Amino acid sequence: MKLYIDKENIIAFITNRSEDTDLFDESVRMIKRGLEINYNFPKSEIPNNPVLIAWFGKMNGCGVRFSSIFRTETDIKPERPVKSNFYNNYDSEDRCSIYLLNIDENICNSIRNKYSILVGRPGDEMEVFRKLLEIPERTGMMSNITSWADYCPKLPITDVIVCDNYYFKDIDVYDKNNNELIRALASISKDVLNVVFFIKHEVVDPKIKLDVEWTRIKNMISSVSGLSKGRCSVTIITTNRTHSRHIITNYYRISPTTCVHLKENGLKEDANISINSHTEPREMETTKSLIDTFQDIAKSPVGIFGDKKSNFIKFE
Repeated sequence: MKLYIDKENIIAFITNRSEDTDLFDESVRMIKRGLEINYNFPKSEIPNNPVLIAWFGKMNGCGVRFSSIFRTETDIKPERPVKSNFYNNYDSEDRCSIYLLNIDENICNSIRNKYSILVGRPGDEMEVFRKLLEIPERTGMMSNITSWADYCPKLPITDVIVCDNYYFKDIDVYDKNNNELIRALASISKDVLNVVFFIKHEVVDPKIKLDVEWTRIKNMISSVSGLSKGRCSVTIITTNRTHSRHIITNYYRISPTTCVHLKENGLKEDANISINSHTEPREMETTKSLIDTFQDIAKSPVGIFGDKKSNFIKFE
């Protein structure tokens, strides 16, 4: 995961560390475990600022795995002045990034209210990191999940990939679950939501007509999120190349070992589930590898239905 950060945010982060030293230390450890830092200022500014010297001293030493890039005015990211939709043309990796920027408060609030990108002004750093640190990086049992709304972290979201071979296998189970997972994620989105399903071609209930169902799901997303239908997209891809289940969003990946439907799904006692933050380098690499696989599948699907729109998957 990438972190784009302005000089003023580093100064505020260091200056405010006494407000919650534990959170500050945990945030620093998270950064050092593997965030790719993009500094929105030249390296030449470090020797002239004692706070920056202290920051880079803290960023060195044992256990540091991150890489860093210094940007100048010509390649600063995002470009200035920052627009409230600056991420619109960004690729999947930059939509899974953190932006700590010295920008106008009204612009920042507008971006935050869209709930599409993690963003913060000077002084907001620890609150942004707190949200990421609250992602439970642990394995649990599927039987302990009472609802997807309670399980899914409330983090910004623009895109979802659901890979579940048997999502549309049984119309009774499908109707009973009423797209609960998608409803939970749609309730978080405030700007745009693109959902792509990867399912097994041979196991779709004949009573479920995918050329109709994608529209029904899209209408549901619009209703739950309050977004116009033009801001929602649904694509269903059928294939014979997938096996494991995965739910990929901007800031984390969920990997259940069984069908994502929680009700009447014939759940076995040993079915477990894991949720992994993209702040962990290995997990981010796994997600990128999965997206590459899904991209390859999308180039030659058995069948494809819907909008063919995603910031994670490119459609010809």
